[in-house]
Amino acid sequence: MTVDLSPEPAVADLARRTAQFVREVVLPLEKRQRSAAPSEAVRRELQDAARAAGLFAPHVSTEYGGHGLDMRGRAAVFEEAGTPCSARSL
Repeated sequence: MTVDLSPEPAVADLARRTAQFVREVVLPLEKRQRSAAPSEAVRRELQDAARAAGLFAPHVSTEYGGHGLDMRGRAAVFEEAGTPCSARSL
């Protein structure tokens, strides 16, 4: 029996947009950041940018403003959010 773990189209789109957000917003900000740990202002800036891009809180229930993804959906999105830059095809 074959198990298809391909994400649904909406989740695949969210994962694609997450990868793009990391490339275009997070990594450039990370390069500008001088310290190892981001400041509170940088954290808020990234959260606001993620909200504006419709990417914030994919794991949180929709009733609280998230995407309400199940574990399979989370895996697809979080994989893109956490993939090191060197592993990405830029």
